[in-house]
Amino acid sequence: FDELDPTKLNSVLLEYFSTAINYSIRSFEWKGKQFGELQVLEANTKPIICRKNHGKLLREGAVYYRYRGETREIRYSELNSVLESEREKEKRLWMQHIEKIGSVGPSHVHILDTVNGELSIGNNTILIDRGVVDQIKFIREGQFVEKGGAPTLKLVGEISGVLDSDKVIYAEKGYPDSASDVLAKCSINQYDFQALSWKYKIRGNVKYHMEISTGQKSKINKYSKTVVDLIRTELRKDPDLIQKIRLQYKKAAKKDL
Repeated sequence: FDELDPTKLNSVLLEYFSTAINYSIRSFEWKGKQFGELQVLEANTKPIICRKNHGKLLREGAVYYRYRGETREIRYSELNSVLESEREKEKRLWMQHIEKIGSVGPSHVHILDTVNGELSIGNNTILIDRGVVDQIKFIREGQFVEKGGAPTLKLVGEISGVLDSDKVIYAEKGYPDSASDVLAKCSINQYDFQALSWKYKIRGNVKYHMEISTGQKSKINKYSKTVVDLIRTELRKDPDLIQKIRLQYKKAAKKDL
């Protein structure tokens, strides 16, 4: 159990299912004995659909559901319930946004992107200093609520000016993944990541990548969630993509020599 390679497990899951499956895996000791725990976490978006057959175990197009004591293909009543729940969840989110817009008026509604550090006002983008963006705090009381379930946040600091979108300073919180995190989540190796970074111009693009200072002279490379989404999407489109990009990257490297 301790030797289970999460990269290989991720690769299998992405090969057979429509959406990434979130899970946690750990080992622990209890009463002098070693135990392993693999916990499958609830999906953010449902249902997750099987993409291809695997013997008699998996069937393309099937949705698997956990019934009491067994996991098998979902029945109509449970599938309908899942779909209705997803529609209701989306409806509630839209209603919250619409109610908020109605209460303040459309002309007074602006969009704050806490991932990229942008505050959009009409056709303009407000600069939010990195130090200020990193101090944005959600007011949490069990849930992100203030009144009637409305999402709320507290901005600590001042907006410093209006700049074009290509000059916005980005927040460190928007880049949660290290290179090793991206490798594990996408089931690729270091060379493949270098080739993909070259192909899609990931390094140096603030949408995907940021160098974060860890000292006076030291920096680390961090990546946004968008990088993982991009790589997974492209790999699903073309199973042979990695081999093609390796060849292109190799040719480009020879030309640079």
